[in-house]
Order: sequence, then C-alpha cells, then structure tokens
Amino acid sequence: MYEISLTVSAKREREREREREREMNDFENGDEEEELKDLLRYDAEVKEEEVMEEEKGEVRLPRFDRLAALEIEEIGGEEEDEISQSRMKMNVCSMFTILLVFTCMVLIIVYMWEHTELNFGQAKNASDASVSGTSTLTYLQYNIDDGGGIGTDRYGNILNWISSQHVDMVGFCELNGWQNNPSMSERASAMGFQHSYLYEAPSGYNLGIVSRFPLTVIEATSNGFERGVLHVRIEPAETWGMWDVFVVHLNAHNATLRVSEANRLNEMIAKTRQGKDNTIVLVTGDFNTLSSYDRVIYDHENLLSFLLNRSESHLRDKLTVQGQISYESFETVLNGSNLVDPCAVEDFNVCGATEPTSVAVDQAASDVDLVPEMRLDYILFDQSGLESYVPVCSTIRDVDVVNLSDHFPIRCVFVRRDDGD
Repeated sequence: MYEISLTVSAKREREREREREREMNDFENGDEEEELKDLLRYDAEVKEEEVMEEEKGEVRLPRFDRLAALEIEEIGGEEEDEISQSRMKMNVCSMFTILLVFTCMVLIIVYMWEHTELNFGQAKNASDASVSGTSTLTYLQYNIDDGGGIGTDRYGNILNWISSQHVDMVGFCELNGWQNNPSMSERASAMGFQHSYLYEAPSGYNLGIVSRFPLTVIEATSNGFERGVLHVRIEPAETWGMWDVFVVHLNAHNATLRVSEANRLNEMIAKTRQGKDNTIVLVTGDFNTLSSYDRVIYDHENLLSFLLNRSESHLRDKLTVQGQISYESFETVLNGSNLVDPCAVEDFNVCGATEPTSVAVDQAASDVDLVPEMRLDYILFDQSGLESYVPVCSTIRDVDVVNLSDHFPIRCVFVRRDDGD
C-alpha cells in the first residue's frame, strides 16, 4: 500500500507541475482570469483526493519526500538491484559484527565467572558474615593498643565497633588491664560473644580471644617469649574438624631475639600436629616483623633509609639486622610451619599496611605522619587447609577504626569449599 501511494502521489505531483506550467503560459497569453479559476478548481480537487487518501489510511509524503520518491521511481532496474545487493551485504556485515561482539562478551563473562566469582562472593561475606559453622568462618585480628584505653571513649568505641562487625572470632593483642573488673566474659558478652579467654601475661601485654564457638585452651605461655602465645582449639562444625588457633605477640624490640621466638612457635605448632590428620592451624597476631612479600613496597618507600637515619634506635633495632631490613622472623614461621599468607597474592601484599593510624605509635611519638606504612600484623593459614577452605583477607583501614588503635585490624573470611570443588 505504501509503495502504491508513493507512485500515485508522484504521478499526481508531475501532473500538477505540468498544469502549473500550462497555467503560467496561459497567464502570459492574457487568459489570467479563466486560468485562475481552473487553478483554484484543480487545487480543490487535489486537496479532496488527499483527504480521501488519509481517510483510507494511505500515507502521503511531504513535498520533500515526494520529490525523493520521484527520483527513486526513475532509477533503473539495474541500479535497484545494486542497491538491494549493497543493503544485503551491509545487513550480513552487521549481523556478523553483532554475533562477534556477543561471542566476545560471553567469553569475557565466563572467564570472569571462573576466576573472580569466589573472590566477589567472599568479599561480600567479609562484611556481613555471621555463620553457624557450615559455610564460612570470619576471623578478626586486632592489637588494640594498651588495653584500648580503658576508661576512655576509645575503649567503648572499640567494643561497639567489634560488636557491629558480625565476625565469629576475634584474637586480641595488648589486652592490658583486662584482668580487672569487669571480667573477660562480661567484656566478651558486651561485644556479642559467648565464649572467651584471657591470658594474663607476666609482661602485662595480655592476649585474649572471643568466639561464637566453644573453645578449649591448650596452652598459654610466655616461656621463650617476651610477651607470649595463646593456643586454643575450636570446632566450628562437625564437618570442619578441629581448628588450632595461635594468638601471638612476638618480640617488639629486637629482630634477632624475635627469630628465636619464631623457632619456639614452630615447635609448638609441630607438637600440635603430631598424630592429628584433620586439624587446621591458624597463627594470628602482632608479629612485630616485616614480610618479604612487601619488600617492593618498602624499597619504594625507602624504608631502610628512614630506619637507619632516625636519631632514636627503637625502630632500627626492631626491624633491622646489620644495617638491613630483617624478614627472617616472618619467613621462619611461614616456611617452618608450612603456612600461607592469604594477603600475599602472587608474592605481593594485597591487604594493605597495619600501621600507622591516627593514634601515635610508641616509636613514632609526635611524628606519626612521617612513619612509612608497614604491615606488622598477620593471619597465617595452614597450607593443607587450602584443600578445603579459601581464605580471603583484608586490612580494615576505614574512618571507623583510624582513631581506635595504633594498629589497623585484619579480617579473614574462610569459605568452605563444596565437596565437588
């Protein structure tokens, strides 16, 4: 119907143009009055036809399109064939392009699903996981600096923040003063945990743990340590087996002595594993040592130059041996006990530093802003546990914690693999 209307309209337009030419000629011959009447009559007929076409639903093109229709009608059959073939080729090319783009998108989605699906899911769980022990376990490690400042707003803010995190366990360093009232169980309850233990270290730098799961204290000692080690055992669920958790606070003043403590810790871990096939070892705490995985960052920050050129020797003695940064304590524990650092992906730290915060550390005093970023706190996981669990860890460095302690907390979500994985 549309093509027919084009043709009819075009013909009528040509007739109308011819009539106008004749009219102009007639005007020139002096028959203006009679020809004007004919013109008005002709225009009235055309308008009447247009109205009838519109009532019939036929399309009448504007003048510009009618002229274009006239030109199209005059194109020869061969030219129309060429246009049709060109259009067909364009359509084929367009379809091929669309198909190629769609295929690429599918391949990209499949790749991302296979390589990043677990990470995205775990990152979500890291913020809102509260488990009964069947699919994930969320662990938080936190050095709260001198007991969290008992009697100050900082102390209350720490407890409130932890209670809002929906984690399953928290390992603490520097629970100084927590042996006094209120009791450890009361403090744990204020944070939303049913089970807890406080180790009163002779140094005063107490260690502790709170948990949603029942726990058994295996050992708490400062024998061979400046500050101490707390070893507890939990069973998150029957299908998870036993988890042996070591909360440690290694030597804060001497890198050489800290290596000796690392070897002592390895002995404790080896003893725990004897005769046990299903235990998972988790070593967490303030190691007071740097990781070789972060070497590139420290080289970029010129950390060694910073340490060697400071007037006071505290940090220099703590982190260097014979004029070089010492990574030996970290590597001794990691390799000696067959552990992995979940924060190290392809030998590079992806979690971020745990110091400094807005709270001045002892070794920084008033120049906290001048201290380079360092990672001294860790959550190390059993190498054999990777067969059944996927750990996803991060250092929490947001505004909610920057004023709570001189350390940032670390959080790890352990996701249990399905039997078919």
